[in-house]
Amino acid sequence: MLDSDSVRKIQESKQIVQKISESFSHNTEDIIDLMQKNSDPVLLAAVMFKLAQEREQANKELHKIYEKFDEIMLELKTRTSPQAALEISADGRRFQTLPEQDQKIITIIEQKGPTSTQEIRAALGYARLNSASQRLNGLFKQGLLKKVQSGKKVLYFTP
Repeated sequence: MLDSDSVRKIQESKQIVQKISESFSHNTEDIIDLMQKNSDPVLLAAVMFKLAQEREQANKELHKIYEKFDEIMLELKTRTSPQAALEISADGRRFQTLPEQDQKIITIIEQKGPTSTQEIRAALGYARLNSASQRLNGLFKQGLLKKVQSGKKVLYFTP
């Protein structure tokens, strides 16, 4: 058992810790109780060793989380759009390379002028109107096409 001076010092230390941080004090109460009940240095060393092991494991887990976070952030920053890739030509100007279907759509619109979704669907042989509509809207969002709506009919044309 601990003598009265040791108990008093522990109580004073506990009060100081409570003033500094309530949550730390709450988390260390069981350790202080253990110290008061048993002053065996071997037991205290075993408890400290176990605490160090748990802390090391927690640090390893945090390191794994940080690495995963860094990988995700790098992927998000370096991801290129699947629709169009921005490339730089030999003379330093930028241009976009488009998928073959998108290039065909732009060629058709340049040749025919303002074109509807139905006309693009028929020209490219799409089974449904939705496929043509998605491609046309994607090109519009990229700024490669302009669109005008007249009633229910939407016409796409090159800028």
